[in-house]
Amino acid sequence: LYSNSNTNSYFSYDGFSVIGGVSANVTDSVKLAADLQYWDNSSYRVIGDVNWTVATGFSVLLEGSYGSFNIPGPKDSKQSTAMLRFQRSF
Repeated sequence: LYSNSNTNSYFSYDGFSVIGGVSANVTDSVKLAADLQYWDNSSYRVIGDVNWTVATGFSVLLEGSYGSFNIPGPKDSKQSTAMLRFQRSF
């Protein structure tokens, strides 16, 4: 990704970012995935998730992320998040 403006659709940053990801089906019902994003100011973010298809039309997704951001000023530059999602399709 590249932007020459701080206001864009992907991130609030003037510069470039590289994103890569990989996923693998561990079993017929479990899929693992990981993504890594790097910005040209040495900031980065790692995201990993496990998606379990419990039954046809029902899945559970567990996702976690960690990032280290080079932000000028007194803000905390480390961030971690987690999400648990239950999805039912009819």
